[in-house]
Amino acid sequence: MSLSPPSEKHRFPPTELLDMRKPGVAAHWESLQPPPNSALIALAHRMGIAGIFSSSSTSTTTKSGKVKTVDDEQMALLIRQACTHDSFARRHAAMYPNESPPPTNGMLASLGNTLLGLFTVEFIHASYPHLPTRVLKAATAAYVGHQSCANVAQELGIAPLVRWHRQVLFSSSDEIPLFFITIVSRVRTCLTRV
Repeated sequence: MSLSPPSEKHRFPPTELLDMRKPGVAAHWESLQPPPNSALIALAHRMGIAGIFSSSSTSTTTKSGKVKTVDDEQMALLIRQACTHDSFARRHAAMYPNESPPPTNGMLASLGNTLLGLFTVEFIHASYPHLPTRVLKAATAAYVGHQSCANVAQELGIAPLVRWHRQVLFSSSDEIPLFFITIVSRVRTCLTRV
C-alpha cells in the first residue's frame, strides 16, 4: 500500500469552508486531515521502532532530490492506523461518503492490550513470585493501566497525532477528559503491537 496524493476533497480550502454560513466547518474539516508523514516517522524514531522497518528498505529519489525509503511510507501508514480510533472512521465516512474509511486501531488495540498485560504479569510474577493474585492484578493495572499508558503516550508526543471524534467526558473529581485518556492509552497499546 502506498501513499497517494490527496484528492480534490482533501485540498485546502474545500468548497465547504468557503460558505461562511456554516459555523464550525473549518474545525471539522481540520480534524479530518491526517498528520504529516514526517510527524509519524519522527514518532517511530522517538519510540525506537524505526529500526524494525529499516532492515529491508529500498531507496528511491524524489523529484526534489530527497532520498525516500519505501519503508518510511509503510511505517507512516502503520503508525497512522495505530493513531486512528474507530470513532474517527464514522466521522470520516459522514464527510466523505464515497471514499473508503481509513484503517483504525481496533484490532491492534486488543492485541496490544493483551501483550502488554501478558508481559507485565510475567515480569511482576518473575520478580515477586509469592504475590497474591489481587496484588499482582493491582500492580499490573498500575504498570499498564489507562492512566499510566496515557502518561507514557503524552511523554512520547502522541497526543497531536491521534485521530478521533473529539467528545469530552469529564470526571467530577479531577476534570481530566476520561475519553482522551482512554484513546491515548489505546494508541500506546497499539504501538506495542508494532
